Amino acid sequence: MGKQKKKQEYAAKLWNRIARVRMPLTVVCILAFGAFIVYAKYIQTSQYNDAVTAKEFYFSSDVLDGGVHEIPALDVAEDGTTSATLTFHLMNHEDQLRYSEVAVDYNVTWKEENGNASETSGNGINLSGQIVAGKGHGDQTSDQTNDKTNDKTVTISGLEQGKTYTVTATATAPYTKTLTATIRVQQKNAELQASVSDHGNYIEVTVWTADKAKTIRLINHAAGLIPDNTDSFLENMQTGTGNSGENQSVSVALGSNASHVFRFFKSNAEKSYTATVLNDVVTVGEVTNE
Repeated sequence: MGKQKKKQEYAAKLWNRIARVRMPLTVVCILAFGAFIVYAKYIQTSQYNDAVTAKEFYFSSDVLDGGVHEIPALDVAEDGTTSATLTFHLMNHEDQLRYSEVAVDYNVTWKEENGNASETSGNGINLSGQIVAGKGHGDQTSDQTNDKTNDKTVTISGLEQGKTYTVTATATAPYTKTLTATIRVQQKNAELQASVSDHGNYIEVTVWTADKAKTIRLINHAAGLIPDNTDSFLENMQTGTGNSGENQSVSVALGSNASHVFRFFKSNAEKSYTATVLNDVVTVGEVTNE
């Protein structure tokens, strides 16, 4: 009997020890499980809130594409001085399917090369504004069919001939994004003008006349430019050698107050090009001083 009683007492002590160890472990497991449930619920709620509050945001431009663009100086002031006007669109979309679901606040500045930044209210025009979200509240462009995409037309005037400007548009709310382009203003030629628009993989050279019809000579000095042979003028370009090396050229007859756009494909999309006018000759060449 004595031995049996001792065994029972020993077993009871052993069980008590095990119980004392198991109880804290059980509590820890319960607390850990509870914390996991709370954390999982927080993550789920956070993801739900993000999904609810996140809105599509786009901010783009038809001109401020990071490239170099040339514009003519066609504005004549009362004192006889000439200047240029730049007009472009700021848009709340990348294409007809991707558009902003929120209003976009923006401001526009421009700076002359080696000069000071212009005020956003320059030339009496307030160049801060907002592209509203929703349907059809912007300055719609002619090729727009989606009433959820909005554009704002921005006009900068008084750009001096022969000078180069950096134009910057910045989205300030609800997110930030910066668009920029380099704008070169040509020296005015009273009878013939030419400008270059850079579209990344190709350029467009626009040539137009004033009050006199002209037969112009278009010369391509850039080895990396390939003329668009679907243009009946460019398919007849002749290859020759001049003082500056090999070139392509063609004669084109333009009427008075007429224009034509010549397209050239770029073998290197990173390069920039310019068009210069001398008498009745328009020469397209690579920009080498950037």
